[in-house]
Amino acid sequence: MNDCRKTHSQSEREAFEVSNPPTSEKTDSDYWFEVLESDAEQNSKLAGQAGRAFPRLRPLFLRLFRWVFRLWSGLHVVGVENLPIDRPYILAVNHECHLDNLFVACLLPKDIQQKMVVLSKKEHFAHLLTRLVAKLCHGVPVDRAQISAGALGICFQVLKQGGVLLIHPEGTRSPDGRLQPFRKGVAILARYAACPIVPVHIEGGHEFWPKHSFFPRRRQRISVSIGSAIAPQTIAAQTTKDLTQQLMASVAALEKERAK
Repeated sequence: MNDCRKTHSQSEREAFEVSNPPTSEKTDSDYWFEVLESDAEQNSKLAGQAGRAFPRLRPLFLRLFRWVFRLWSGLHVVGVENLPIDRPYILAVNHECHLDNLFVACLLPKDIQQKMVVLSKKEHFAHLLTRLVAKLCHGVPVDRAQISAGALGICFQVLKQGGVLLIHPEGTRSPDGRLQPFRKGVAILARYAACPIVPVHIEGGHEFWPKHSFFPRRRQRISVSIGSAIAPQTIAAQTTKDLTQQLMASVAALEKERAK
């Protein structure tokens, strides 16, 4: 039983890791270029479909969600002015509960809402109601246990199309509300797409809906903090490992700033 739980947890955390590392015959650059450009036509189609889902209903859905949670939890955002203008970028958001991407999306300007895409685990597409919500969120179905290379390819196409990509670098919800180690997928995407990364921190999501709770537990004040973007020039000058560490430090700094 413990082995089963360990295997499932590991598969969640590996959402943005590829199964087969680059071989010695290929450079790291060649390998990632092949991964991101593989099945480009199909991945481009999937990225476009996700970003165009429910163009009329989605704004109403997000407006209703924002209204409900502003009344219920005082949901608010700081740092919207840090979002880049007229270019694709990645929102790197900590992951505390099922509703994290909605907490962020409903607070963004309408033009960004329209072109934002998120990754959603494939289980969300298995039932009518959850599938509807996932599509309203502009979600792309992902098998977190084995489709990580394909997921990166779809994400890459979203950015090539000028979209905004929301990713949780931790790969899964935090079990205790504390920031978990970041995976390297965001850094890889940003380096090859030459786009900025915007660190985002959500406060209060874990208290509202803990990972192992089937339903939300209690009313909780929720805030979203958007930090300064990491520029493409800075990204290009760093290794994937160093960039991942810098990104995690940037999100952690937003958490500390809110705690003051």
